[in-house]
Amino acid sequence: MLSAADRRRLDLHAALTAAGIPPLAGDLHAIEALSALDDTTHAAVQRWISTPRWLRDV
Repeated sequence: MLSAADRRRLDLHAALTAAGIPPLAGDLHAIEALSALDDTTHAAVQRWISTPRWLRDV
């Protein structure tokens, strides 16, 4: 069974990949830090990544 942080880390990698944003080697520390945050904060980060750019510019 995955810990909550491990699940959030995998979700974050998946969201970045789906958005066409490949994490750089230096980004792994930031991903670790974001994965340690609570589920509410993680959901906001996921929403920011997955919202198409054209909707953000409206």
